Amino acid sequence: MPCRRATIAVVALAALLAGCSGSEAPSAGPTTSAGATTIAGADGGDPRAFPVFIDPDQPILVAVGARFGILLPAEHSAGFRWQLVGRPDPGVLAPLGNELLTSTTALPGDGDAEVISFAARREGNATVELRYVGSDGNPDPAGRTARFSVTVTATGEPPPAPETTTTTTTSTRRR
Repeated sequence: MPCRRATIAVVALAALLAGCSGSEAPSAGPTTSAGATTIAGADGGDPRAFPVFIDPDQPILVAVGARFGILLPAEHSAGFRWQLVGRPDPGVLAPLGNELLTSTTALPGDGDAEVISFAARREGNATVELRYVGSDGNPDPAGRTARFSVTVTATGEPPPAPETTTTTTTSTRRR
């Protein structure tokens, strides 16, 4: 597990820092598509790879059976972590747990992050609400929260737009 954790940590922190700097992720690291960054091994062929999402303003769209994560900055050394507020619809999403990612470089500004993982169980919509809490379970003084909207479809593609039909009615007046 330490090797896997280190690989995920390096790639996830690179993705987080790339997202914060506005530059594109390096080609040897994570791949980004429709608001998601895929955590993969250095060779890009890690079978345990899964997409992670960092922007609460972007809806998450995944396929039934897929694993995905939410990546948020965290200061575990100060005793803080992300905690689910309530539970997302358990028929749609199954929480898989939280994983601490620590900085593996000595660059200033690097920090820890946390991945909160889920499995998509069936088609539907769910909301994942998280709050940043201290080791005592109380919210941090800044009151940081994050709310992600998740849609699970059979294919991971957006559902088709509803068909619109036009109904014309005519009436006849009798005199």
